[in-house]
Formats: sequence, structure tokens, C-alpha cells
Amino acid sequence: MVGWTSAATKRSANAARTTVRVVAASILGVVLVTTTAAAITVEGARYDDSVRVGPSRVVLNGVGVRAVAVFKGYVAGLYLPTKASDPDTIYAQPGAKRIAVRMLVAVNADTLAKTFGDGIRKNYKDDQLDPLRERMQTFDELVRGIDGGVKKGDAIDIDYEPKVGTRLRINGRARGEPIAGDDFYVALLKMFIGERAVDKNLRDELLGRAATTP
Repeated sequence: MVGWTSAATKRSANAARTTVRVVAASILGVVLVTTTAAAITVEGARYDDSVRVGPSRVVLNGVGVRAVAVFKGYVAGLYLPTKASDPDTIYAQPGAKRIAVRMLVAVNADTLAKTFGDGIRKNYKDDQLDPLRERMQTFDELVRGIDGGVKKGDAIDIDYEPKVGTRLRINGRARGEPIAGDDFYVALLKMFIGERAVDKNLRDELLGRAATTP
């Protein structure tokens, strides 16, 4: 009787441990699914719900595709300290930020540099550009120095860190030195979400005003 009770107790304990493992595995599965669900994939480009820029964590504000008719050039995502849908609020928002571009086509370095330069100039009057010109030239040289330009699938991250400045990264590798001043990063932001953004639909998607179909 004692032996039977002991065996029954062991079976009960084993069953309990098995149940705990099953429940734990189920919980883990939910966590993993939730983590995966927190990312969005657009045109094959994955954007996590949040990423780290320097020591700071920033959240995905919106993702969209730069397109002209049926021609799709790139996917862009905007990461901010706090989600916002008003450009002026975003410009004034303190903290780290990221513009995350994923190329859908290959582009030579000169064309890419011209795209950035034109995108900034569209949103400023000539006299407003004066304080930015030297830093625009520095950024232009960084982009033109990309050997072979960018290829389909390449990642262009334009990061801003307070007290550090704007840093250009190609496929995770930093190029050159940071460019000082939050006003320069605002100039880059205006290319994507300004009054005269390069693509109005992309602008709305980055501002979280339009749904993007993965």
C-alpha cells in the first residue's frame, strides 16, 4: 500500500511537471508569436516595432513605399521616441530618431546624393538653406562616396542622436563622422514628411495617417 501510494505520488508529480512544461512552452509560443507579430514586413523589408539608436530605444511611427506609378524605389520607416502624426511635433521632439530606408532597386551614388539634396532644397527657401549648406555638402560627399552605389535589398539608416548628430549607416556600417545639429536632421525629415515631401502617400504612411498593406 505504501509502495503503491509512493508510485502514485511520483506519477502525480511527473504529470504536474509535464503540465508545467506544456504550459510554459505554450506561454513561450505566445511570446514568440507576439514578438513576431510586432514586426511589419513591407515589400520584403522587415521593420521591428522598436529598435535601438545609440543608447535609446525608438518606436516605429510608420512605414511606406516610395513609388511613381507602378515603379517602386524603396521602403521607408520612421522611428521616433514617441509616436506622432504632426510633422512640427516630430521636428521639435527631443531624443533619438531613425529614418530607415530599404532599397527595392539599385541606384548609383551620384543619383542617390542628388535625391537627398533635391529633397532638402524643395522644403526650404534659398536664404533658409544658408545655415545648412556646409553640412549638406558633407552629407552629399558621404553618399557619393558609397562605392558602387546601393543595391536592391541594401539598408540605409539615417540616425540622429542628441549631442552626437546625424549619422549615415549603410547595411549597419557607419560612414564618416556624425553631422552636428538637430536642424540638419530636421532638414532630412522634411524630405520625407515636410510640406513638399518627395511622396505625399509615403508622407502620410510615415506619419501613421494611412494603413500600409504588408
